[in-house]
Amino acid sequence: MFYFEVLNSVEFAMRILAEGAQEGKEEWAGYKRTATPEFKRDYHDAMKTIEHNIEQLKQELISRQ
Repeated sequence: MFYFEVLNSVEFAMRILAEGAQEGKEEWAGYKRTATPEFKRDYHDAMKTIEHNIEQLKQELISRQ
């Protein structure tokens, strides 16, 4: 939100969100070989929540434009 509210840059804010999500998925790919089933379930629940929040933020940013 800092980049959108302070710098008024929707594109930059969206780029930061996408990079963060991609980085998390890459780290997970390396970690999932040793993860427990409970941790895997928690990870997937967290990613669903994050993706949902990103979609809501996108809609909010679009409506402000």
